[in-house]
Amino acid sequence: MGSNIKLTSSELSQLWGAYITNSMANRMLKHFEKTTDDSDIHAVVQTALAFSEAMELRLKQHFLAEKLPIPYGFTDDDVHLEAPKLFTDKFVLEYLKQMMGFGIAAYGISLAVCPREDIRETFKYAITKTTEQLDTIIHTLLTKGMYIRPPFIPYPQKAEYVHKEGFFNAFFGDRRALTSIEMTNLFFSTLTNSLGKALITGFLQVSHTPAIKAFMKRGKGIASKHIEVFGSIMRDDDISSISTWESEITDSTTSPFSEKLMMYHILYLNGAGMGSYGNAMATSNRRDLGITYSRLIAEIATYLDDGAELMVKLGWFEMPPSAVERNKLAGI
Repeated sequence: MGSNIKLTSSELSQLWGAYITNSMANRMLKHFEKTTDDSDIHAVVQTALAFSEAMELRLKQHFLAEKLPIPYGFTDDDVHLEAPKLFTDKFVLEYLKQMMGFGIAAYGISLAVCPREDIRETFKYAITKTTEQLDTIIHTLLTKGMYIRPPFIPYPQKAEYVHKEGFFNAFFGDRRALTSIEMTNLFFSTLTNSLGKALITGFLQVSHTPAIKAFMKRGKGIASKHIEVFGSIMRDDDISSISTWESEITDSTTSPFSEKLMMYHILYLNGAGMGSYGNAMATSNRRDLGITYSRLIAEIATYLDDGAELMVKLGWFEMPPSAVERNKLAGI
């Protein structure tokens, strides 16, 4: 698996990030595998868990081949398999759909920035397996009538160019209807926040450290606000909002996960959401939408920064591979 050419900084960063996130996902899946009741959804979880374990092994082999320290990440100490079910099977399936989507996007970036063939082979493997799992998850959601479809709109009658600059305006009563691209961004931003809010609500229910509970409560409030912002924009075009997922949380107060894992998961989802908002901002032509996404990105960035500082304070923030501090070595 090794190569005579050293790993670049991009390869180091992608392997390190993939290992940390995959080790977190592995422990989430172990709880789901233990507590999922529906046979079809349980099979989906088992397949995802098998891939996660295979991916963890492949990533470890890269670290060992390069004589690099294996990141701490998350271990079986971060999951308590005797804990009761925290989320319903319906939630688990939708959660996996969203996580597979994030995974494909992340592995795609990794593939694009890693020149070494053995590293690219690992990320190609990850993309292939994640895509296969996403297909199975979507098929299962559709079969069970649980797939949440984006809004339908009339088919366009012809292709045409935009001829008025007012197409970009959104102020002083001169606001046009949403395009299908903008509608897609708003719909999935709402869906992601809705599921994320339920996840953090479940975590909040089983967390016991005051500082962490306060951070989670703040995150829940941010998600609620973003859902309302996106929902109000869609309602202006008579597009219904997505229902909440709080009913898919059980009444358990016993945590299946360590607080370190739950904190990391919240930061991971907010970082992924921030990236999605950036893409939405870049592909939305209405100026009010760009301003809205920019404002919400700033709010998430502040929340992420505060979360990272809390993780450092608790001794849970793992140092990524970094450049040498030359001035420090020189004593200046």
